[in-house]
Amino acid sequence: MLAARLSEDSGRSVCLVEAGPDYGANWRAWPARTLNARALPRDDVWERHSAVHRIRGRVLGGSSCINGCWNTWGCEEDHAEWVHAGDARWSQSAMEPYRLRAVEQMRLRAVPECEYSPWSRAALEAAAELGYEEVDTAAPGRPGYGAPLLNASDGVRWNAAFAHLEAARSRPNLTILSGTTVDRLNIRGGSVRAADVLVDGRVQSLVADTYVAACGTFGSPALLLRSGIGPADHLRELGVRPAVDLPGVGANLIDQPGVFVPLVPTAELNTALAAKEEAGELYVSRMLIRAASGLSSGGSWDLHILPSAGDPLFVSLSPGQYEAGISAFLMKPASRGNLRLRSADPAVPPEIGPAFLTLKKACQILDEMYVLGVRYVDFTGGEPVLHPHIDGIVQYAKSLGMAVEITSNGIRFAKHIDAIVPYVDTMNVSLDTLRPDRYQKIRGVPTLDRALDVIRRIAATGADNLKLICVVTRENRDEVPDLLRFAHDNRFTIYFSGMFEYFDEQDTVRDVKRTARKLKLIEQNGKPLADTSATRARRLDESEPTGDLISAELMRLLYQPFALLNLHFRKFMETLDPTAPTDCYANKRILTVGPDGRLVLPCYHAFDNSVVWDRSLTEMVQDEEFLRVRDEEVGHRSECRGTPAARSGAGCSQVLQDSPGH
Repeated sequence: MLAARLSEDSGRSVCLVEAGPDYGANWRAWPARTLNARALPRDDVWERHSAVHRIRGRVLGGSSCINGCWNTWGCEEDHAEWVHAGDARWSQSAMEPYRLRAVEQMRLRAVPECEYSPWSRAALEAAAELGYEEVDTAAPGRPGYGAPLLNASDGVRWNAAFAHLEAARSRPNLTILSGTTVDRLNIRGGSVRAADVLVDGRVQSLVADTYVAACGTFGSPALLLRSGIGPADHLRELGVRPAVDLPGVGANLIDQPGVFVPLVPTAELNTALAAKEEAGELYVSRMLIRAASGLSSGGSWDLHILPSAGDPLFVSLSPGQYEAGISAFLMKPASRGNLRLRSADPAVPPEIGPAFLTLKKACQILDEMYVLGVRYVDFTGGEPVLHPHIDGIVQYAKSLGMAVEITSNGIRFAKHIDAIVPYVDTMNVSLDTLRPDRYQKIRGVPTLDRALDVIRRIAATGADNLKLICVVTRENRDEVPDLLRFAHDNRFTIYFSGMFEYFDEQDTVRDVKRTARKLKLIEQNGKPLADTSATRARRLDESEPTGDLISAELMRLLYQPFALLNLHFRKFMETLDPTAPTDCYANKRILTVGPDGRLVLPCYHAFDNSVVWDRSLTEMVQDEEFLRVRDEEVGHRSECRGTPAARSGAGCSQVLQDSPGH
């Protein structure tokens, strides 16, 4: 938009620098995966393996090329606050012409009747039954329910590049440089002299009169920090010469946290969703509730509640199975986080600490959660110890009698050991490799020694709640034996999670007939599989040859104590086929083999001793008791997170206290 507006002046030369690809002026020639409004494309992004809420578009048009094509507006009270803060130009009336212009340029439209699924229609009816007022969510207004405006038509995404550059591309004074990453701004004498960019691995310099950094919430501060503009001490840690000491760069980060509550679709809902997909009319969500929490003042709202059902966003499911659930997002958080660099290399993602929940606010919310019956809290996602009050939050949650779990990469955890470890039921530390070079590639920083030091220091406290988390991909699968021996020698529990297919599916855009999914079943690792059903049925027990991926020694180690083993990973290791998942659904149907052979129920919250485990999976999956536990009890017991009993708090606390391996 800025490039289009600035180039309206024919006397001004404008260069738009884009790190990702530009697929051209003819939008019809863009890749189908990028145009597909029914999916969340993951091909042209910055960090392909990032958490869902952190993924950013790396393509002309930015994140409008990968998001859900929704457009929503604030409430009148928000505009009033901005005016009160000092600028009348942010009032609702002053902003209205720009809002209407955006509606026109982005071709926003109402949801057509054919795009409502049975789930969306039921959600609209339920919102009315709960007393919410039907409102026009296509404009600023009151709390209530309705449908958003969409920048998509007939399944085709209309992104920001189409909206703003369609008419501007033909201007002779506009140049678009795609595939060009801005490394840093070259600052001398207090002024920007050039922008150093990377093109095909080579550094080039762009010189201009004016430089505009419009790289997004994460990208702009990262660029300034690499350029020497930011907190001087932090810059020196990274070997960056401070040009301007500005502590505010990377600070005051505001993000909108959300939570997804998974539900199990009925057979009838699965059938109805399949029919919508077959017709090419299945969309995950098409309705919205604007709701007010207890912290919202009269007439305003601060929550978005989104019922959704359709192709899975969070888990991998078998064909014909769909994901359903309800998401809630806090639209007006009080928390202020920060962004810091891990490295001065632009290819290394920044370290993002959202700092959700100030201590006082966190305690208030924990109190509310306790009243609602919550007895378990899990601090994970990103790096929790970056929160300035994490020690106090953990201790307060424990003082309420909650079971507490926390996950850290260990890089900055040393100073928190005494303040956190004694208060948590499970202390997870991520450890995906023991090789310094590989660790630096994964984490972006050469700090494996620091992570290992933290692990040993936690163990030295005598704590028995330490668990190592290892995400196994094709990159590090060769290290599984070494990691197992490391855990066994040090008497640490280690949890393996195979993420082969998960990462692959982030890059898969499926059409209504699931073509891409079917293709994945007939070709693996570049080799066609003549009989996929036979391949999926193939099993290797300990006596059979296992190729170069898995050895008899590794199989023996996998049966040792101190090893937690996700059964999806286990099945992959036995079949060498990542398309053969276990029967699982989100947190409800994950089975894990635990210490001393117990079968761990979802999220390793409870053990089941009724199944003999020290045998090959080939035998185990033929055991009637194993199948009964898997199909009838997992996800239905009170101790399984996700069941109504667990959501109300019944059973969870006692189970966590009584589970000897937790």
